[in-house]
Amino acid sequence: MNDVVDAFVHLLHDTENCLRNSPGHGRAKTLIEFLRDFRMKRVNPIHKRLERMGSGRYVLSMVGLTNVGKSTLAHALLEHPVAPRRNGPATAIPVEYEHGDEWLMKTYSLARCHVDELHFDSPQALAQALERRVFAASQDQAAKIERVLVLGPMDPIKGGLVFADTPGFGAAQPGDTHKNHQARLTKYVHDHVTEVLFCVSGANCAVKTEEVKFFAAIQEFCSTVVVTKWDGEPEAREREIQAYRSKYADLFPRCRFMFIEAKWAIDGQTNGTPGKLEESGVNEIKAFIREKATIEGRRSAIRQQLLLAWQDLLELAPLRESGLAAVPWRMDGVLRIKAAAIRDGVQFIGLP
Repeated sequence: MNDVVDAFVHLLHDTENCLRNSPGHGRAKTLIEFLRDFRMKRVNPIHKRLERMGSGRYVLSMVGLTNVGKSTLAHALLEHPVAPRRNGPATAIPVEYEHGDEWLMKTYSLARCHVDELHFDSPQALAQALERRVFAASQDQAAKIERVLVLGPMDPIKGGLVFADTPGFGAAQPGDTHKNHQARLTKYVHDHVTEVLFCVSGANCAVKTEEVKFFAAIQEFCSTVVVTKWDGEPEAREREIQAYRSKYADLFPRCRFMFIEAKWAIDGQTNGTPGKLEESGVNEIKAFIREKATIEGRRSAIRQQLLLAWQDLLELAPLRESGLAAVPWRMDGVLRIKAAAIRDGVQFIGLP
């Protein structure tokens, strides 16, 4: 798959340069700009995600405003009350969850070049220690902590995937500036995260300006918008979901939408009411996580994104109007992408 994505990037880039260096390139300005934007906005993010996959550590992270319900959702997804919860901003310490045979908490401190490791007899005991670590730490202490890793027998993330809960953005942090907190969160996503579940609250069916701005800063990592606190009546659910998608799809381009009421899932898990659990929508995210927990599942998702990008390339206006054959593609680039596509079983319809 790496060869196909590399060939796609080079085909677009080399063709841009050919057009730019050809006589009368001014007439091709619109096409040049389109190819450049498409490469940067559509293909480069796929390339970066594929590179992260090769690191062997696939981190799927929730990101969202303070109090949108990320920790409640983490509790529902992990099926253990280990995610720290608080009504208000927390210190800027990301918490990662990974499957393990015993309950263990590791704190990574770059400032001290040290990893602190604590063992626990139960998830409840771990949760109490984790809350103290995340909520009681001063901003000076938190600034020295890169991340906290929680390991335990959490079956929904069994298979190699790391699930991360990040501190909410958008609210003033105790003893810290809003700007520094945002910068730390953005840096964590860029340095450690492979894919983002971008969480927004569905309570008022509104999306805030600061959410749109922060999404833009990490858009290349975002595959899914999780609409939390979605507790509408079942008979009106599909109609309301379609209305929400129609209203906000343009704000979150190329993102899948999931609609979740995590409290229903926790209630269903605790009281054994399968109907409530099914209505919560949490099973959809669990299926998504199970897919991403396997190498083949991740590669399949990349393949689908690649084919969708190719389809969009052909159908967007600059190529639809001129036609694929009218573009002076670098033929060595065309041959390269054809060979790579054959090797990886990717079918690019209409390849010149």
